[in-house]
Amino acid sequence: MICHYRAAVYQVCVETADAGRGVRGRYSTDDLVPGTVAGPYLFLEPEHAYVLDNGERAAGYVIGTASTADFVAAYQQRWLPRLRARYQLLSGPPVTEEEHGSM
Repeated sequence: MICHYRAAVYQVCVETADAGRGVRGRYSTDDLVPGTVAGPYLFLEPEHAYVLDNGERAAGYVIGTASTADFVAAYQQRWLPRLRARYQLLSGPPVTEEEHGSM
């Protein structure tokens, strides 16, 4: 299931990541950070995702899970294959910040 407010959550995540400094344009795609931080919750448990609206646009979000153990299992079985299909494995040692995974 794809969450209908995914774009709003991804936007807020990009704007507030890195301790509020934001990460827009920092990686190969602006979907990288929200795709690893917020995306799995929206995809796997949209019933536990809420968007905070300031009257004009999304201003924040609250996401979670009812069961960490079930979430981890679903993450491994259903979310990681999606990430692997989208992002290529490294052919050598990591060079960039993105390749090191230090987001």
